[in-house]
Amino acid sequence: MILDWNWFFAAFAQCAAALIAILGAFIISKLIGEGEKEEKYAKIINDLIIKYNDLTKRISARHFEWYDRSTILYSRSIKDAITKGDFDELSDDEMIPKMRETKPELFGTESGLELLKERIEQYKPRKIDYEGVSVTLPPMPFSDIPPNGIWDNLNEEKEVINHLEIESNTLIEKFNEVKLDLTASKGNLAPIKVTIYILAIGLLFTVIYPLHFMPMRANEVPQIGFSVALVISNLTSLKGILLILLTLVIEGIFGYFLWIVSRIEKKYLNTFNKLDGKYFDISTYSQYFRV
Repeated sequence: MILDWNWFFAAFAQCAAALIAILGAFIISKLIGEGEKEEKYAKIINDLIIKYNDLTKRISARHFEWYDRSTILYSRSIKDAITKGDFDELSDDEMIPKMRETKPELFGTESGLELLKERIEQYKPRKIDYEGVSVTLPPMPFSDIPPNGIWDNLNEEKEVINHLEIESNTLIEKFNEVKLDLTASKGNLAPIKVTIYILAIGLLFTVIYPLHFMPMRANEVPQIGFSVALVISNLTSLKGILLILLTLVIEGIFGYFLWIVSRIEKKYLNTFNKLDGKYFDISTYSQYFRV
């Protein structure tokens, strides 16, 4: 019986080459898909940033201070709280929460706080000396009469601001969703890179190395050995040169795949860096929006 190892090495190298080719085609399709996905996320984030800028401009045009001052000026609950002394002995930091507790619709603006302190000073009980006796006079009655339509205007302004706050929270949710998707997509590149490294190493051991044994004489048993002279003779032979060229071409393709992965990773990083922290913080949309 004639034993020919050439058949084994040829079939082994062909099977390995076919498997590497199939996985290489899969990698190409995945890289194309990841590149398109990154471009899609970059466009989505750019659109969200444009919407953020538009939204903050519309919010900055609203009349927060006018709303607070008008509400404090004409609100019965604020007047009652001032009369009962609810704001007495409170610091500014304590007064704003108390003001919003008394009238939840208020935003707690600095202008509103200043007006509130003026009203407290204006309507607090007064002490006078009458014939040597200290007399406490009752607080002055509130005499501010709301103009016609003021409550309709205030309600309309509040409704617009509430709608903008809802838009802001919705936009933050969209930013969070895109951030999670972007992080997950970026993580998909790691298995692709590992696969490329495995295929690049596997090419040497499952294709190139078996091929260097061929051709062999019939009934010759392959011998594994190492010597400098043997390596040089193999590399300088026609077979060695062809195997080196094959290795350079295929490994060059794998290197190109790795370069594409690196470029996509950089694009993902640049896109991810666009997601500034301000887009996720409701207070950057307006300092008067509550968390």
